Amino acid sequence: MEQYYKILGLPSDADFAQVKKAYKVLVKVWHPDRYQDDPVVQAEANKKLKDINEAYEKISAYHFTRESSQPQTQTENQTRQTASTTKTEQQNRRHYESAEPLREEGSNKSSSLLFISLTSAAALLLGLFWVANNGRLDMKMPSPNTLWTSIHVALSSAEGLNTTGKEKLKNEDIEGALEDFNKAIEKDPKYAEAYLNRGFVYGNTGELKKALADFDKAIALDSGYVEAYYNRGFIYGYFEEYEKSMADYSRVIELNPKDAEAYINRALIRSRLGDREGELADLKEAARLGDPTARSWLQDNNIDWEEKPVNSGPNESAIEENNTELSFEPKGQMQEEKSFGDYVVRTYRNDEGISGGSLEILRKGVRVHAAHGHRFQIGSIYEEDKPYSLINIGTDITGDGRPNLVVSEWTGGAHCCFLFHLFEIGSRFRHIQTINTEHSGSADFENLDNDPALEFRTNDWTFAYWRTGFASSPAPKVILKYKGEKYGMAYDLMQKPSLSYDELVQQVKDIGASEEWEKKQPPVMLWSKMLDLIYAGNMFQAWVLFEVSWPDRIDGKEDFLKDFKSRLASSPYWKDVQKLNDKET
Repeated sequence: MEQYYKILGLPSDADFAQVKKAYKVLVKVWHPDRYQDDPVVQAEANKKLKDINEAYEKISAYHFTRESSQPQTQTENQTRQTASTTKTEQQNRRHYESAEPLREEGSNKSSSLLFISLTSAAALLLGLFWVANNGRLDMKMPSPNTLWTSIHVALSSAEGLNTTGKEKLKNEDIEGALEDFNKAIEKDPKYAEAYLNRGFVYGNTGELKKALADFDKAIALDSGYVEAYYNRGFIYGYFEEYEKSMADYSRVIELNPKDAEAYINRALIRSRLGDREGELADLKEAARLGDPTARSWLQDNNIDWEEKPVNSGPNESAIEENNTELSFEPKGQMQEEKSFGDYVVRTYRNDEGISGGSLEILRKGVRVHAAHGHRFQIGSIYEEDKPYSLINIGTDITGDGRPNLVVSEWTGGAHCCFLFHLFEIGSRFRHIQTINTEHSGSADFENLDNDPALEFRTNDWTFAYWRTGFASSPAPKVILKYKGEKYGMAYDLMQKPSLSYDELVQQVKDIGASEEWEKKQPPVMLWSKMLDLIYAGNMFQAWVLFEVSWPDRIDGKEDFLKDFKSRLASSPYWKDVQKLNDKET
């Protein structure tokens, strides 16, 4: 019975008077005559109205039966089974002898949007508007000039159809996905991504010539479309048109020199052409980029893929350092000295404690890195708060079989700022990167996905002090993972399921109950919850939450949203956040 109440946007304990009011409102909203100018929406309205009528009849019968029968002595148990089974994407590499498979647009990350149908979107918004207005049914309903129109336009546009098509594809609804991609192309014949996705469907259902035609079209529309070249190269390889396949994989590598899968597949094509030297060169490059398949194959065949230093002599390891920095006078007295293999690491601090410090790294007695800064520490500033063995000198944190060094630095502020300097200290010396965690002194390394590399957990402090003090400033969690050369956002680990209807309703209630609204200003909870959703790949839900949580009586809604988006776009992680949310802004 609960599902029928939900169709009417009601809690399951609503009385029959509420049911009647909700039914009247919904019939008015979804009457097909309101959408005569749009056949697509009108068809959806017909379906929705049918569901509304059925729900009203079922609830009416339930109330009639319950009121006509004897009082129940036991509470009815209503069990609900969730049919959402998490599907693990196939990310295990195939043996080298098999080419890496076709790529769907965005297939390297989880779905990032809350994909909802036209009908469920309106039902969701209706229910939330009702909650936000304390159950009043005489409120202003979503009209063709408000959020309803924007959702309809988004979902019925070429981009919206392409998005829903991708979601159907993830749910293995091949026919539905193909239908949406076809409609997207009809809406916008110059939409390259829709051709790529339709080609992906054709390629995986055996219609390779159709797939090839779609990849050709995607490339004609966008000459820099990496995924289209990759997929077309795959199809050419299947048809044994090796020269064409080679050209496409070479184009992928030209556009993205860090694409390890393209090197793997081009190596396979080179082997078909008898180019043994080129094959090994590509496999070695894939291995250097961190590809486990290439590394495993090369190791099994006793082939070394490690880069060798080009120079000889005592300074051969200082391959990425500024030579002017190698001669320096350390600030203060030595505080730490730790060694690993040929390396010795030292930190220095002056008498004032924090404002002056130095870092020195030597290999075989020769200084290969030196830097002045603040308070340096080998490992973590707060090593007592975490398993220090994870970042002890020489630990392989990147998972590529090479020893690493982590040096943290504190600039001396009350709660800011903290930096983590990462180095490779094996057969070659390399400064991998410096991660500025700002206020996150307790940022740490942890293996979150059971692969050889450690992930790095920190926060995004872009909204520190924005409209509030530091103590209440929201700082969404960020997870970084090693990607061959340096750490970047771990989209798969950041992604979380979208909120259920009940969870979203509860958040609207919590935000609406804040006393800050009485002061004519939004509560921190509002943008804190929005950020949590955005940094979990559910940006669409963040906008829905904002729309239904902001009371009509409070001015400044548009200015707030403009400032919020501007602040969000200033984040150092903004480009990654966009990718996490499937580029939906």
